[in-house]
Amino acid sequence: FSWRTTLSANIFNTPPRLSIPDIQADLAFSLLTYAFALSNLARSTANSLGRYERDRHISDSDRKVKDEQLNVAVDFLCRASGIYTYIGDIVLPEWEIHIKGWPAAFEKPPDMSREVNSALAKMALADAQSLAIRKLLSKAAFESNIAPGPPLPRSHPSPALIAKLHLECASWYSSALSLVKATGARKRPSSASPEAGSGEVSTELRRYLADQTALHGALARKWLGVDSGEKGGSDKGGEAVGYLAWAKKDLEELKDDKKGFNISRGGDKDVRERLKEKITDELEGVNLFYKYYKKSNDSLHFQPVPTQAELQARIPSGIMAIGAKPCTPPTPAFGPNSVQQLRAKTTDIALKDNNAGDNPVDSTTAGAYAGA
Repeated sequence: FSWRTTLSANIFNTPPRLSIPDIQADLAFSLLTYAFALSNLARSTANSLGRYERDRHISDSDRKVKDEQLNVAVDFLCRASGIYTYIGDIVLPEWEIHIKGWPAAFEKPPDMSREVNSALAKMALADAQSLAIRKLLSKAAFESNIAPGPPLPRSHPSPALIAKLHLECASWYSSALSLVKATGARKRPSSASPEAGSGEVSTELRRYLADQTALHGALARKWLGVDSGEKGGSDKGGEAVGYLAWAKKDLEELKDDKKGFNISRGGDKDVRERLKEKITDELEGVNLFYKYYKKSNDSLHFQPVPTQAELQARIPSGIMAIGAKPCTPPTPAFGPNSVQQLRAKTTDIALKDNNAGDNPVDSTTAGAYAGA
């Protein structure tokens, strides 16, 4: 069969269609298609909810229903992550064994790279945790509609916890980006055939990972600043201002980076607009906290604002609250390990046991020597 290399970088909008050898390649692409479908379904589910936590007129029951829909999207992404991991750890190693001796001119596309599938698994988990954070903050976000900014509502989760969740998201996105870049850095041999896949991963995916790394890093610093301002007392007044100023700078740079909004094949306008809207909303929130804590520090606490290097040394490690769901392949309908073969083996073992029972060995004569 021939397959389109969804992740290959090319100058055309339509990805190339390649004939990849061996049935393991067909299995890998089939599983990839399934994982892509789960990821797209998760994205569609989350996008269909709109900005419900910002709706001042939504009822508590309706908000909880939408929260459950976010949980469904998280589940889809966790399943997709497990499939990507299964492809990279099980399917592709077997495929690489089977294609040994294939012409050197053949270059596998990024879709068939273990590193890229590992990157996709990390990205799916980070996307899932991002949605989980949104669900965790939905009630507090709704209560903050009337009076945004400090002080935080009582229902608000711990800012330190939110910061650590964002830090882990940034770490997963950054790790995925490093794997993708490492794959793209491999040079394509000059003798490669026209049907060889481009070893470089699409610009859209690389840009998405870079943007999400920067966004979640900025949000982590925002919540570290809020935690210092809300729970750190007067001693951490300067630290709160420093973290929020850092987050404010990063969000402004991300907002002004026009290339950062081109994160999907074909220039998906909806995706660009959602990212831009997200950054704008977060920047407004950061500005509210920054002005409040800066005014408090300038008039009450009088604490020095640490440098960025000093703040970097105080950043804690992240927390992963979401795990991938392992992929369990279905039982084959025929052939090795199929239900039919397992039944045949079971029947054969049972028949052997029955035959052994019908011809018992006489313990009184077994092993006796008759003599000469």
